[in-house]
Amino acid sequence: MGQSAAILVWHRWLGTFTALWAAACAALAVIAECKEGSPERRRFRGALLVGAMLVGVTGFLGSALIYGLDHYSWN
Repeated sequence: MGQSAAILVWHRWLGTFTALWAAACAALAVIAECKEGSPERRRFRGALLVGAMLVGVTGFLGSALIYGLDHYSWN
């Protein structure tokens, strides 16, 4: 149960941080309304990419809670 507890803590906090990150990105999108090709637009797209990676990692940890850490093994 010790490993599952650690995974749960990481999943919970990464999920919380991901939600806050998404809210910040949405607020920046509304406030900035930057033009195509501008440095602000590139930073915003980078922030969205980071958010997508956070969602992926958080989802992986959530599935690891149910199926175990080796649930993607090809054996």
